[in-house]
Amino acid sequence: RRTGLGEWDLRGQHADFFRSACCVLSNGFYNIMLTETGAAAAAAETVDRLQIDCVLGVIAGDNTIFVAVDRASNADYVADKLEEILRPC
Repeated sequence: RRTGLGEWDLRGQHADFFRSACCVLSNGFYNIMLTETGAAAAAAETVDRLQIDCVLGVIAGDNTIFVAVDRASNADYVADKLEEILRPC
């Protein structure tokens, strides 16, 4: 069982962010989130505000975010949750 995840009820609260994010990639050790050009900093701030305990931090470039997790076993789970938020339907 995985624990330590913050609230995921974000459909209205961060709608603009989720329109700018394109996809989440995971290799089982870390996650990369791709965004529209220039949107990574705002998207990274939103990921920080999710307060996911197993996320150690994020680093943003221009259109890419690196999401560091506390252990490899949480990487795919965080990627799945971010994808779930991006594509709620």
